[in-house]
Amino acid sequence: MGTYKGSPLNPWSGKVGAVQFSNWMGILVVKSMPQSYNDAKTAAQIVIRARAAAISRLLSGFLSAIRLGFKGVGVNMSAYNAGQKANSAIVMNGTQIAAASFPGISISDGNAQALGVATGELGVTSTEVEVTCPNNADNIDGFGTDIIHLAVVKEDGTKPSSFLAIGTRATLAGGVNVDIGAAYEGAVCHGYLFAQRADGSAQSDTRYFTFEMA
Repeated sequence: MGTYKGSPLNPWSGKVGAVQFSNWMGILVVKSMPQSYNDAKTAAQIVIRARAAAISRLLSGFLSAIRLGFKGVGVNMSAYNAGQKANSAIVMNGTQIAAASFPGISISDGNAQALGVATGELGVTSTEVEVTCPNNADNIDGFGTDIIHLAVVKEDGTKPSSFLAIGTRATLAGGVNVDIGAAYEGAVCHGYLFAQRADGSAQSDTRYFTFEMA
């Protein structure tokens, strides 16, 4: 037996038997209690479990950037889950786990093509990357105020770091050096840039580039 409580002014919560009531972002969620078992029962369950684990390992270091890049994208799902869904194809080859393709990783949704692209170039020291973004403020209203975000990961997949709000298109039009830290010194790295409207209403496609630190 169990109890539940709630009203139109007070969201339902609690459980009755195997049925659980909860509230997520103002939405009533009714679901069965999770079953406990050690091993997946079918081939399809094994694939789903492997896919989820692989995506989580790949994206865990980009959490803060993904929360911005996929904000408001999914229907009844968190930004992180929307990012997992968007990236699921790059870690699976049929029913087998595939090596992650760095150029295929998306840390942003790309639902606003008009925001354009950003480019990255090797900086002047062993710990800095020079980021240059086109402005074109005369073409699109408010274009120069777009906020630029950067995420970097080593070739071996370690040390993923996010550098959020490194500048606007207007401030990055002439290039800005971003100190990514001594941990990346001498490493081959993969970088991901995306632009976001100043009011957070839309994000650009992820712009990928690779570079080797001195």
